[in-house]
Amino acid sequence: MIAAVSGPNGPGVFVGDESGIDCCIVGTSLSAQIWSGISKLITQLNGKPLGPMNPRIYALANAGLANSGFRDVTSGNNDFGTPGTPDFVPGFTANAGYDQATGWGTVDMGAFAKQYVAPPAPIITSVSSPVLVGTSFTINGNFFSPGAMVNFFVVSRVPPNAGPLPPSSVLPTRITVPVPATVSLGEGFVGVQVVNIVGKTFTGSNTVNALLQGYAPAGVPTLTHINGAPLAPTSGAPDFAPNNVQTVIMSGKSVTLSGSGFDAVHGVAVNVFCACPGGNAGPVSVNPGSGGLTSSSFSFTLPANVPTGPASLAVVNKGNFKSSNSVSVPVGAQIAITSITQLSNTITVNGRCFAPATVINFFNQQGLTTPNLGGIVGGAAVIPLHLINSNHFTFTKPAKALPGPSYVQAINPPFVPYTSSSGPTGGFTLH
Repeated sequence: MIAAVSGPNGPGVFVGDESGIDCCIVGTSLSAQIWSGISKLITQLNGKPLGPMNPRIYALANAGLANSGFRDVTSGNNDFGTPGTPDFVPGFTANAGYDQATGWGTVDMGAFAKQYVAPPAPIITSVSSPVLVGTSFTINGNFFSPGAMVNFFVVSRVPPNAGPLPPSSVLPTRITVPVPATVSLGEGFVGVQVVNIVGKTFTGSNTVNALLQGYAPAGVPTLTHINGAPLAPTSGAPDFAPNNVQTVIMSGKSVTLSGSGFDAVHGVAVNVFCACPGGNAGPVSVNPGSGGLTSSSFSFTLPANVPTGPASLAVVNKGNFKSSNSVSVPVGAQIAITSITQLSNTITVNGRCFAPATVINFFNQQGLTTPNLGGIVGGAAVIPLHLINSNHFTFTKPAKALPGPSYVQAINPPFVPYTSSSGPTGGFTLH
C-alpha cells in the first residue's frame, strides 16, 4: 500500500480532454492510475513482467524506507466529511512507518524503480544462538536467494572461514544451516554471513556474531563454567576477548570444569594455553573414574608451572579427539581487602592483587539507603585510585559520602585478572 496525491487540497494533478485542461484533482482514488504508469516504467527497467508487486514493496520498505526511495508520511488522516456533522466518518491517522492512512507513504519514483529491479543484498536480522557444531542452526532476515551459501568465520588465533556451508533449506526470510561436527569451536563464537550467488554475482550480507558451542550427541564437548563461574556476558562479543569467565584459577590448585559432552567413557584431556614454553602447559589427562569425571563436570589440578597472567582452557575428548571451545581465564590470586584506614580525607586500602585497572564500589549508609558512590560510569571509574603497589592503594573521600558505616569492594576487570573482594574486611566506619 502506497499513498499518492492524497492531500485534501491542491496541488493535485491536472486533467483534461479535447475541450481543455482543468486544475486540479486530488485524492487517493488517483493512485491506482499513477501506480499503473509506474509499474509500466519498472517493467521496462526489469526487462520482464513484474508479477505481484506487494511482496517486493513490503520487503523493500521493511529493509529501510529511505534506502528504497520511500518518503514516509507521518501526519494527517483519511477522515471523511466534517467533524460534528452527520456525514462525518472517522478514518485512520498517519504515523511513522506503515499505517492504515498512508501505507508506507509515497516514493521518489526514480530511486524506487532502481531499487525495485536491483538484486537486493541479503540482510541478517538474527541468528539462533548458541550455534551448535554437529547440528543445524537458523538464520532469519530478508532477500535470501535459492543459491545462497553461508560463510562461517570461527574466531581463533587465525580466524578461518569454516564455510562456505551449504544450507539444507533456503526461504527468502529464513535459512537452515547444518554445521559439520568436524568444525572447530575455536574460542567460542562465530561470525555468520549469507552470500547470495546469482549467476556470477556474489552479494554478501552483514555479519552477525553468535556463541559457538558443541552438540553433545555428536560427540562435541562444550565448556561453560570454570570453578562454578559461567561464561561472562562479554563472551561472544567481538569487541572483547572471546569466551571468558570472570574468576581466577591458581597454579597447583584444583580447577573444576563444567559443560556438556565430556567423554566419561574414554576420559578427557585439558589443554592449558598460557605464556609458557610451547604455549601449552597441558594436555592434562583425566581418566575415567578420576576427578569425578561425568559428561557434565570434572576436576583437575592446574600444573604448578603455569605462570600468572592470561590463560585459556579447552577440553578434548579422548574417544574422538574433538575439542571444546577455548575459554579464557586468568591465572593469579584472588583480589582481597584485609584492612582500611582513614587519615583526614584520605582512605587507605590494604590487601593483595591490586592493579592499575582496579576500581572500587563504595557503599555508604545514608539514612535508610546505602548508595554506591563508586563503580564505573561511561567506561571510567567514578572514584580515582592512587595505586601504591599491589598491596595498597588510596582514594579521596567522595564529596557525597556521609560519616557512618561504609563498605569498599575492590574489583579487577578482565583480564587483570577479574575478581572482586568480599567479606567483612571491606567494612569500616567513615568519619
